[in-house]
Amino acid sequence: MVPVVNWTGDRRGAVAVQSILLIAICVVFVYMGFEIWKVISIKQSVHAAAYQAAKWIALNGLKCLHGECQYGLTGYVQSFIVGPEVRSNVFVPRARPLVIIDVDYDPYDYCDNPFRVTVLLQHSVLVPPRFGQVGGRDLSLTISRTIGGHLVCAR
Repeated sequence: MVPVVNWTGDRRGAVAVQSILLIAICVVFVYMGFEIWKVISIKQSVHAAAYQAAKWIALNGLKCLHGECQYGLTGYVQSFIVGPEVRSNVFVPRARPLVIIDVDYDPYDYCDNPFRVTVLLQHSVLVPPRFGQVGGRDLSLTISRTIGGHLVCAR
C-alpha cells in the first residue's frame, strides 16, 4: 500500500509548500468570514436602532415636536435611543451613528403625519494584504436603514 502523503520522505518539499499555502488560504477565508459576520451583526444593530427610533417617534414624538424634550427630537433620539442600541453591539462600542429624521409636521393637524427615520453608521473593514505585500487596506462601509411611520396622537 502506498501512503497518500509522506511528510518525512518527500525530498522536494512540495507537500509542505502546498500545505502551507492551503493553510494560509484557509486563514484568509476564516478571517474574511468573521469580518462578514461582523458586518451582518452591525447591520442588524442599525436596523434594530432605526426600528426602536421609529417606534418611539410614533408614540412620543409629539412631545418633542411641541418643545417638551430637552435636546430636541433628533438629539433625544440619537442620544437616548439609537446610540445605546447601536453601542450594545460588541463590535461597535464607540460608534456615533448619524440620525436623520424627516417629519411632515403640521402644527394645526398633526395626527397621522408621516415621518422617516434614517440611521447611518460608518464602519471600516481591514482587507488583508496580497501575498508579498505589507499592510492591508481599509474598506469603508456606510451601513444605513430607513424606516417610516406615522405620528400617533390621542383621540
